[in-house]
Amino acid sequence: MHSLIKNDNFLMLLAFCLTAALYLPGINGQFISDDLYQIARNEWIKDFSNISNILFSSVWDFLPGEGDSNYYRPVKYILYTFSYQLSGLESWGYHLMKIILHAINTVLVFLLSSSLLKNEGYDQDERWSAQGVSLAAFFAALFFGFHTINSEAVSWIAAVPEVSFTLFALLAMLFYIKDRYILTAIAFLLSALSKETGMMLPFALVAYDLTLRRDSVFVIKKIIGRYLPTVIAGFVFIAMRTYSLHGDFLALGETGTNRMLSYYEFFLNLPTLFFLYVRKVLVPIDITFFYFNLFEPVRSISDVRAIYCLIFFIAFIALMVRLYRRSRLMLFAILWFLIMIAPPFYLAWKSASPVYESRYLYGASVGYAIFAASFFASIAAWQKPGRIKSAWVVALIVAVLYGAGTLNRIPDWDSEYTIWKDAATKNPTSRQARVSYAIELAKLERLDEAMGELLAAKEIDPRSSAVYNNLGIVFAKKGDIREAARNFDLAVRLDTTGDYPEAKTNLDQAIRILEGR
Repeated sequence: MHSLIKNDNFLMLLAFCLTAALYLPGINGQFISDDLYQIARNEWIKDFSNISNILFSSVWDFLPGEGDSNYYRPVKYILYTFSYQLSGLESWGYHLMKIILHAINTVLVFLLSSSLLKNEGYDQDERWSAQGVSLAAFFAALFFGFHTINSEAVSWIAAVPEVSFTLFALLAMLFYIKDRYILTAIAFLLSALSKETGMMLPFALVAYDLTLRRDSVFVIKKIIGRYLPTVIAGFVFIAMRTYSLHGDFLALGETGTNRMLSYYEFFLNLPTLFFLYVRKVLVPIDITFFYFNLFEPVRSISDVRAIYCLIFFIAFIALMVRLYRRSRLMLFAILWFLIMIAPPFYLAWKSASPVYESRYLYGASVGYAIFAASFFASIAAWQKPGRIKSAWVVALIVAVLYGAGTLNRIPDWDSEYTIWKDAATKNPTSRQARVSYAIELAKLERLDEAMGELLAAKEIDPRSSAVYNNLGIVFAKKGDIREAARNFDLAVRLDTTGDYPEAKTNLDQAIRILEGR
């Protein structure tokens, strides 16, 4: 066994198998939310002859007029096409694809952590060893593969862009460390085509150069050689995205019309959002679907949350300054984390509302894993074998706790019913969660329970068209068409933007039934 621990191939295979085994219980989970449209109603994924449509269209163009065209993520549907060849419209093939990709990412985290540790000379340090580097990389891989915060990105099929963009970003980073700049550019392009967050990778490359690059960073010839292929790939992505979104590169839709936060409040909440993201990585509890509804923004600098989150943010910056002198690898790990969670803050700026979802931490959690590997490696400097062994025990316990949290979370993704029940239970003040849970209860003919959820949602938001429309549906199922029509009418009256045509259709149908009596 001692010899196996020294074998990187064995440790990578073990990390792959353990991660895959952890998620296998969820392989038969049903299609949820966007899956019901992007897979079940998507003709493009049924044949590879549709590849041109996939490459040069928005995510929702397969349903003209029915969905937003703000997203361009062709790799998603290419992966769906492979999964369709395996299982058709049965969900297990898509879950298997996600599990395999996540397990591969776990191996890539091992390789990246190991490479960075070796570049820092830990395998040459007499106080350490190649075996110690391998163990540190192995636990980094487990921290990433088992981490509860990543359960949404892996268990929800529609979140495949988080997994695929991270896969290609990791490959690009590994190629870059090995000075394979053309391969870096290709992997970067595939990462961006997976999700727009992939466009943050060049910042990670620069962070690596400024913190860990051993040769001169500021030589023009070297800068051009390193970055030019990636820059060209970036322009290729911009051209493809702009063409596919009909000339609108950003395509974020209308912004500023329904602002939750003023710009002053947005900047006031930046430390608060940052604190919540860091906290969820360190202590991943109470993870739920549509998590942003749990965020209550601060409105004044005198709010105690604003004060302690600002103190935390300042302390975090001070830590980064200290790490620049003490551990460049830890600093790089933190910079990776910051770079990969930057896009949600940009979206918050555009919409002036909080953007807080656990799946957005998938790519960022790579930085947390690398930080852990560096932390374990630095323990060798203590020159106290007993403490080093204790650190391995602690690492194992933490990895097991993350795995237990993930194993507990996976059943929540079995169906629309289970995920919305979990969301409504953990977030009872969310109108959307309670309405969605009520819809699933109504499908199961549990009408009294559905009514209770909708009345609770009405208390939360008494001017919601969705609440009254679904109250009407439940009353109709109970046979009270007159009360159903009254609620449909309220839903129509409250829908001042015309974004909820279903209510008008339901009202017309209820009126026809009443007139026919």
